[in-house]
Amino acid sequence: MTLSSVLPLAALLAAFFFTQPVSATNIKLASWNMEWLGSGNKPQRGELDYQKLREYALKLDADIVALQEVSSISSLRLVFGQDYRFELSERNHDQKTGFAIRNGIEYRRMPDYAELDWRGNQMLRYGTDISIASNKSGALRILNVHLKSGCFSNSHSNKSCKTLKPQVAQLANWMLLRDRNKEAFIVIGDFNRRLKEKNDYVMSALKAALPSLHSVGHNNASGCLVKKGEGVKAYRSFIDHILVNEAILPNVDEESFIHHAFAKNDVIERELTDHCPIRVTLKNQ
Repeated sequence: MTLSSVLPLAALLAAFFFTQPVSATNIKLASWNMEWLGSGNKPQRGELDYQKLREYALKLDADIVALQEVSSISSLRLVFGQDYRFELSERNHDQKTGFAIRNGIEYRRMPDYAELDWRGNQMLRYGTDISIASNKSGALRILNVHLKSGCFSNSHSNKSCKTLKPQVAQLANWMLLRDRNKEAFIVIGDFNRRLKEKNDYVMSALKAALPSLHSVGHNNASGCLVKKGEGVKAYRSFIDHILVNEAILPNVDEESFIHHAFAKNDVIERELTDHCPIRVTLKNQ
């Protein structure tokens, strides 16, 4: 595991606050499932598809993007260009989690949270973990996750739910350790779960472990269109989420939460992604 930056805290803070072009006070944090980006699996993307993804990345205009389903850094450069540095998990699989981090933001790469792959056979996706400087708490941990698919709500009871349950327990362990150490943290990514639905038992389990845990944003995902056959479909609620603890909550601008929808014609004509990015602003970082 490599570290992008290993600096004394004072130097880290100085580099973070005074390096352009990133704002000295606000950080725009996003999550985007890239749907097998750079993989030999579907969708097969050509130059025009990457060009359109690049346009949406520019519109997203995030300083840090938590990424899911990415195969390679070279494919990320086709989308985000040279203005970002990239980190990917060490899982030996085409579906990796990772980050795109705008140049000028100093960060430290932490070890992958491989405990989410609780069987230890690399069949489940690792969490990617970074730490950035924070004006609020000295450091902010950001864990990017992509949990087991197929157990989207309380109405589901299947093998995927049995796989998800230990992942939720491992995620709760990571959160509790950060909170007990008085560390500010954000868990962001594709939870493959409608956490904002009433009495969702996964969110209830996480909040039972850490009652102060807060889910950022609203639950109206109806503007997100994705490809379905020759047409499009619209999602009704989010499975991508941003969870924060009490230490960083005052710095979260809830009103800034948005999901970046794709134009219908772009969805039909181009191979984009089967998730729309979500983004929030962290204030006074």
